[in-house]
Amino acid sequence: MLGGLSLSKAALGAALALAGLNTAYGLYPDEAGRIDWHQAQIGAPTKIVPYAFNSSSTGIFAITSRNTLASLDAATGTISWRQTYGVDETIKTLRVRDTRVLTLSGNNETHVRVWDANDGSLAWGFTQPADANYRRGSGAAEFIEDSEDAVAVVGDSVVRLAPGSTVPVWEVPLNATASYRRIVVGTKTAFVVGNARPTKKKPQPRLQVIEVDLESGAVLQKYQFANEQTVESDRVVFLQSKQYGSYVVWREKKSIVWFIHRLGMQQPEWELYHAKLVQVELMPEDMLTSTMREVDSDPALNH
Repeated sequence: MLGGLSLSKAALGAALALAGLNTAYGLYPDEAGRIDWHQAQIGAPTKIVPYAFNSSSTGIFAITSRNTLASLDAATGTISWRQTYGVDETIKTLRVRDTRVLTLSGNNETHVRVWDANDGSLAWGFTQPADANYRRGSGAAEFIEDSEDAVAVVGDSVVRLAPGSTVPVWEVPLNATASYRRIVVGTKTAFVVGNARPTKKKPQPRLQVIEVDLESGAVLQKYQFANEQTVESDRVVFLQSKQYGSYVVWREKKSIVWFIHRLGMQQPEWELYHAKLVQVELMPEDMLTSTMREVDSDPALNH
C-alpha cells in the first residue's frame, strides 16, 4: 500500500448498485493498517491511480504532497520515474489512459502535459498564459475516448488540445458564474462541471454544468443542480461509463438519501436509499455520516 488505501461501504455499494460503471477496490478487515511497503522519497500521496503495464505487471501513479508525479511498482514500491513540478504549479489533475499520463497544473499560468507511462518522458504539452479573469481553483483535464486529444479547463476557457499543436483545436470562453473543476467526457460531448458562484437569488452552493460538443466546441446547454453541493465535497461522486452514461451522485447534509443525476438531463433526478445502496445494515447515525470516494484506474484493469 502507498500510505494506505481504503473504500467506504457506501462507495462500494454505489459501485455495485450501478454495476459496470467502474471497478471497485477495497480492503479486507485483516488488511487494515498493514503496510506492505513504504516509500519515503516522494512525499505523502494526495491521489493515486492503479495502472496495468502489461498482463503480469501493475504499477501506481501518484501525485504527492511534494508536488511530484511518480510512477511506482505496485508490488515493491520501487520508483520507476518521477517528475517534480514548480512551486507555483500545483498539480490538479491526474488521468491515466493506455500508455499516457495526463496532468494539469498551475495556479494561474496553466500547463497541460501528457507523459509516457513507461519511462516518464514528455509526449506533448500545452501552456495557457496567465489570465486576468482566472478564478483560483479552476482547472481540470480529461482524455477523449478513442483519441489522442484531451479536453481541459485552462484560464477562463475550455479547450480541446491535440498532440503537437501549439493552439487549441477549439476554445470556448467560460463565464464568470462558476469555478470549473471537473470535466466528464462522453461519446460526443463533454460536461464541464463547476461550483456556481452565489447570487442574491441563489446564495447557497450549487453545481453548474456546461455541455459542449466535442467535434465543434459548440455549447449545447448550461444548467445548475444539486443544492448545497460542491465538486470537492465528500458527499459528491462522479460515475462514468460508455454503456450507462455519466452520473453525479450526492447526499445532502442530515439526510440518508443519495440523489442521482444523469449529466445532460436537467430532469429527472432519482433517489437511492441505503436499503438499496448498501448490502449491509447501517444504523441511522452511520447513514447520516456516510461518504463516497472515487477510485480512478487504468481501464485495462477493469477487464
